[in-house]
Amino acid sequence: MKFELKSKFNNFIYLLLTLLFVCTAVNVGLNFADSGDSDLSNIAVAADQPTNTKYYWTDTEAQTEQDVDFTNYTLSGSGSEEDPYLIQSEKDLAFLSWTIYTGNAYNNHVSSSYYYSDIYFKQTKNLDLSAYYWQPIGIGYTRDGTSAARYFSGNYDGGGYTVSGVFTPAGSSNGYSYQGLFGRVGGRSTTRQASIANFGVIDSFVQGYQYVGGVVGDARSSTVSNVYNTGIVSGTGNYVGGVVGYTYYATVSNVYNTGIVSGSSRVGGVVGHADSYATISNVYNKGSVSGSSRVGGVVGYTYYATVSNVYNTGLVSGSSYVGGVVGDVGYHATVSNTYYGGACTLDVGI
Repeated sequence: MKFELKSKFNNFIYLLLTLLFVCTAVNVGLNFADSGDSDLSNIAVAADQPTNTKYYWTDTEAQTEQDVDFTNYTLSGSGSEEDPYLIQSEKDLAFLSWTIYTGNAYNNHVSSSYYYSDIYFKQTKNLDLSAYYWQPIGIGYTRDGTSAARYFSGNYDGGGYTVSGVFTPAGSSNGYSYQGLFGRVGGRSTTRQASIANFGVIDSFVQGYQYVGGVVGDARSSTVSNVYNTGIVSGTGNYVGGVVGYTYYATVSNVYNTGIVSGSSRVGGVVGHADSYATISNVYNKGSVSGSSRVGGVVGYTYYATVSNVYNTGLVSGSSYVGGVVGDVGYHATVSNTYYGGACTLDVGI
């Protein structure tokens, strides 16, 4: 086990000043400038099993228990940027998940596989999802294994609040993929991106097979900003990240993770895999990160991507291509202004 700083002192000072300035300037109720405590016993908190382990929030039986009918459910607001649909309760958020999982887009806001493109949502309070298993918002498969690529393509503003009790079951065989509070997020194009912003996922246990993230499992043509995760994230396959499992033409900025993250390959404290023109900046990790190969304290693997102004103080462990900040830097990827102050079992990355 070896301790090593991964940047020169001047770069470290520049990084800390940049992070302090940028993250404080854009902070929306998120504690980016925290105490620096690396005691995981005080940081990583997993959700208990749901109160009712028979159902998901999106199941008809759960709706019956909650005395709601999602087929006739309504949200306050109009969905415009000036008058967003309001997420005022756990039922509201579960309804949003249900509309994509079942293919019943609210007010017909769907085109092909893209749900809620150019539509806005705003969370108005802290939410606790611990009553039932959580069905991620946006899917790649139904729970019986049927392929069903459906993206959340809208704009979700968490208002600086938190979402707690997110518990996704591991699933049978290789498990479920596209797991997180949001499972699949994708804009219609690089100029009509989806956005996820301004909230924290706490006291949660997100698990599955691959494309697993504490906040988003799979983010494409989208931005993820001012969010954090403190829960545990576990995947048995590839693309596992504390905040986002996989990114493609996406921007992840001003986010952090303090939860424990584990997976197989392409595992990162913040992002598991940064692919094709993804940009990861002004982020940090303090939770332990473990896997087999391409394991990084911040990003597991980068390919045609940019990583800058990032740091990690958590333990990183694996068997090959392991780095304190980035596990493996692939073709046409750039990494700059990094700091690593943790421990790493094999230091071949950055």
